[in-house]
Amino acid sequence: VAAEMWLLIPILFYSVIFLYIRHIYTYWKRKGFPTERTGLNWQFLKQVYRREFHYVDAINEAYKAGGERPLYGVYFFFRPTLLVRDVALARTILEIPHGHFDDKRWHYMQGYRKINLLEKLASIFSVPRVEGMFRNVEKVADHMVKQMNALTLGSEQLDMQIVMRTYVINVFANLLYGLDTNLFEPNDSVFKRYILSTLRNRGINSYTFNHLPKKSSLTYRLRDIIKDSVGRREDGGIIRKDIMQLLVKFRNGNNLTN
Repeated sequence: VAAEMWLLIPILFYSVIFLYIRHIYTYWKRKGFPTERTGLNWQFLKQVYRREFHYVDAINEAYKAGGERPLYGVYFFFRPTLLVRDVALARTILEIPHGHFDDKRWHYMQGYRKINLLEKLASIFSVPRVEGMFRNVEKVADHMVKQMNALTLGSEQLDMQIVMRTYVINVFANLLYGLDTNLFEPNDSVFKRYILSTLRNRGINSYTFNHLPKKSSLTYRLRDIIKDSVGRREDGGIIRKDIMQLLVKFRNGNNLTN
């Protein structure tokens, strides 16, 4: 009897796992939405293992499989996701979210305080402000073009995903964190290490939408970078045309419209 009980435990365990996974991957079927055919094959596992699978390709395949349907249910690992294929419907959802896409943290700021804060921060993204910051973006683009020219002259293969990922993070580092850095060159920057770490894990990260943890060594390093950048601007008198400068100005009670 004891042997039969020990045999029954793994059977029940795997049965629960199977039913749980089946419950997840029948979500859109239960909701009545058209959905992709779910399954697991060796070709997919091989692509993930070789880091050749990217969620952009998966979305493209799902978009084509959706046919003329305005809504199509897909799955990103264990996360059901609704793919909106109709442009007019997508625009309506973005313009009139009906409270479904609000950031919960905004609920702590009600009424006039929320509206007043949004009005003050809106001037950060005015046309004159953005035009003033564009030189920093051009500088990053110059670094990117320089590296691409060097690689193409050497007849080396160019991975555009790596190039564009580096470009975007370099723009963030320049505008948001206030750093005059070039991530297209070898350096020990925390942003460079983040790029390398995401590239090593991009196979599974691209499929699961794995984001940066809230509490990690990288997030603490980024916080230290912000503190250092703010200190150099307030104590050292450094001025750069970027978002960090405007946020420091806003924190000190200055008018952003000037």
